[in-house]
Amino acid sequence: MKKTLLSLLFTALLSVVVSAQELVTYVPAPMRQYSTQAYMKKMMAEHPNDAENILAQERWSYNYRYYGTPNTVTIPIVFHVFTNAEGQPLVNTEDIQTQVARLNIDFFTPEHPYTKQEGAGDTYLHPADQKEGFARHAANTMIQFCQPLFDPTGNETNGIITVSGASAPFEIDNTLKASETGGSAPWETKSYCNVWVADLGGLSAGYAQMPGVSPATDGIVIDYRYFARAAGSTKPEGFVGEFGLGRTLVHLMGSFLNLHELWNENEPCADDYIEDTPIHNAPNHGRGDYKHVSTCEGNPVEMTTNLMDSGNDSTMYLFTWGQMMRMQAVLAEGGARYDLTQMELPCNKENGGFSDDGQEREQAETLTETMPFQLRVLPNPSNGQFTIEINCDTSLNEAFQTFLYDELGHLVWQQSINSVGQTIRYAFTGQPLPPGVYALKAVNGKQVSTVQVLVR
Repeated sequence: MKKTLLSLLFTALLSVVVSAQELVTYVPAPMRQYSTQAYMKKMMAEHPNDAENILAQERWSYNYRYYGTPNTVTIPIVFHVFTNAEGQPLVNTEDIQTQVARLNIDFFTPEHPYTKQEGAGDTYLHPADQKEGFARHAANTMIQFCQPLFDPTGNETNGIITVSGASAPFEIDNTLKASETGGSAPWETKSYCNVWVADLGGLSAGYAQMPGVSPATDGIVIDYRYFARAAGSTKPEGFVGEFGLGRTLVHLMGSFLNLHELWNENEPCADDYIEDTPIHNAPNHGRGDYKHVSTCEGNPVEMTTNLMDSGNDSTMYLFTWGQMMRMQAVLAEGGARYDLTQMELPCNKENGGFSDDGQEREQAETLTETMPFQLRVLPNPSNGQFTIEINCDTSLNEAFQTFLYDELGHLVWQQSINSVGQTIRYAFTGQPLPPGVYALKAVNGKQVSTVQVLVR
């Protein structure tokens, strides 16, 4: 009798489980697998002598964090787009323009996915931003991207190379970077960031070559299924909507500019050499729900909104101040990618790019020379306490209005000062500022001058 009751009970429980499974279907979070770490491991095995170059870049980046001053820079991108079996490019021109626009948004004007513009101010809806304060770490990296209008020989181009007749899928190597192996040779890697858009078999979203390794293969490889898509574009088979905003290339560009991913496949809990990013024990997938506590020492809450993690595109949006300084280091004079910022040829203005064709630069210099006043901050960089100095050609009649904005464009301080004489000096009197890059704007009538203020 006892056995019969147990049997009935087991049958009843099994029925409940089956019914529950029929009612509720578990859908795993979509996963995006990056191959940068595996690729770099392979490259270091093939080029062991490059280890010293990488160490030298690490020393440079460490020193720049304390002594460097970031600047606005522009990187020209060349896209090598492979075709499918029907001979059609895997991404079209509109998709590429959408992707470049996404790069410019995330690197230059961070777009908070959980912010609503209502009432008196911004409301951060993501609990990690509220409870952990992640939002205040979001930085404008001051890096912009564009498509060149001329190739290295001076011929007109849109910065897109179509590669026909290529075999697919490609392996995680450099096969697609050479024409003799069915790929496309890069343009001069010191002057252009080369991006190959190809079929990687769906097993990898892409990989980037970090600074310090062989320049002959430098650049980024991305699987076409993870590329940004313009509104109305046909979505390819295997396309995952959660990865359609273009942040796969944003992540890979971060690696190209010397950012380590927030997790380490070979040494779990290894540091990424940046102070304001918590250590992750593994990549995060899905919506980046709060809160994911790391299993690493100290059990920090992981920064799932960081673009060097691996969640859905809609939940990631920020690079931190420390990440900004590390990328600026590699692009500064003395950095491994400094030459990328020295492009003299004009770039496409569309979709977030801009032109630096000499004429605009000359106009800007003329405007600066004829301004009736000059604005300076002393010292700059500072610890948050600094003096504002305004030098005027003549005494101005109207009062100066000074405004200080943080990296997200929020007004953090303002003050009105009457113009007396030709030199005005007064101290910043606002609340202590957290480390970051700020914009100080001085207005006198219709005249405006702005300078960047770096706080460490």
